[in-house]
Amino acid sequence: MRVLCFGAYPSGYGWGGRNRIVVRGLRRNDVEVDECNVLVSASEGYQEQYLKNSIPSVIIKYLRLIKNRSRLRAKNYDAIIVFHHDAIPAAKALFKKPIIFDSYVSLYEAEVEDRKRVSERSLWGRSLYYIDKYCYELSNINILDTYQHINYITKKFHVKTKKFKRVFVGADDSVFYPKVNEERNDGIFRVIFWGTFIPLQGVQYIIYAANFLRKEKNIIFYLLGSGQTFSTAYILAQKLKLTNLFFHTKMIPYERIPEYIARSDVCLGIFGTTKKAGIVIPNKVFESLAMKKPLITGKSVATDECFLKNEDNCLLCNMGDSRSLADAILQLRGDNELREQVAERGYKLFTEHFSTDKIGEYYRKILFTLSA
Repeated sequence: MRVLCFGAYPSGYGWGGRNRIVVRGLRRNDVEVDECNVLVSASEGYQEQYLKNSIPSVIIKYLRLIKNRSRLRAKNYDAIIVFHHDAIPAAKALFKKPIIFDSYVSLYEAEVEDRKRVSERSLWGRSLYYIDKYCYELSNINILDTYQHINYITKKFHVKTKKFKRVFVGADDSVFYPKVNEERNDGIFRVIFWGTFIPLQGVQYIIYAANFLRKEKNIIFYLLGSGQTFSTAYILAQKLKLTNLFFHTKMIPYERIPEYIARSDVCLGIFGTTKKAGIVIPNKVFESLAMKKPLITGKSVATDECFLKNEDNCLLCNMGDSRSLADAILQLRGDNELREQVAERGYKLFTEHFSTDKIGEYYRKILFTLSA
């Protein structure tokens, strides 16, 4: 089988390495993959890349892609995989082949409903809605990460459910894999979070959990990254005068994040109370499992769908509940056996369902349904 990955996306890391996971996963499953893409920066998020694109820059990008059309159209692809909204029309026009849209996120859902940076009644808000809807309708298959997310999107945009397939986000296991923990004798119990500080992550609840645990002298929180809610989170930590929580705002290359995870004792997922927080499972959850680290994340219908079980392969706390999160941290700190069990079973879960090989396997099955 042969597919073409088409559009504008990072060639290596970035955006959680999603395109990298898909390409490597397909190749591991004996699918021939060609790529035709205009490189973009891997340092910014998916929505930021899209929203910063002016009309002239979009035109220039796709003129560069179209230059390759003769060579690419001559090949007999089974499908065209697109990772970005603005490449859908060009892919549809250039290739008379099925389009698989690895949508991963809805622009409207992210910017209007979750981040609330755009008003739903504004021209831009309405535009994002119809951009999403147009892309979903134009594509033959749309990929989302959970059935809960699919149910939400199909109802929101009035698109037929049969046009959607579930493929978990997964993690790039060439970057995130178990590492030998360095020997430490400082007695510090390290709790780590990394992310873009968007509302669904609920960073404020991590900060309040740190406040609950401020008298536990050996528990230290490390928060890596920055983003929309960073200023609010930083001010809150300053106001609470926390000495057990540290921010790391300097840009960390994607491939170096595992170094920080390897030095931690517990990894944190998401704890926000937005609609999206309850129906998706983000990269950091899979990356934690891939590195065989104990994971604590908020319980939701999405965690149930992804086989996450409390005190089995992770610890689940209540969403938006700092005390529940603090209690989970204390539980893992005080029980070495449970911590090791959660890490081992979490890693087993990753290898069985979320590895790069498995993501490629899910995709290959979708390709077979298109060619049947």
